[in-house]
Amino acid sequence: MPSVSLNIKIDDELKKRADAIFSRIGLTTSAGINIYLKKVVATRGIPFDLKAETDDETDAMQMTRRLSRKALNDAW
Repeated sequence: MPSVSLNIKIDDELKKRADAIFSRIGLTTSAGINIYLKKVVATRGIPFDLKAETDDETDAMQMTRRLSRKALNDAW
């Protein structure tokens, strides 16, 4: 099947972090995005829940993100 290029704009830090994760699991970022798009097609939608969070969930998610960032930074 022929390939096409996809140009998207994303936050630089997000790309760096995603690149690092893909690399650690042996994938290129392109391969990781292809896997995601294949899952979108297979499920005919976004392959995870999208919903507004309550204030408590937002606080918990912010704490989880901070702890995750710290763990990733500590690992490097």
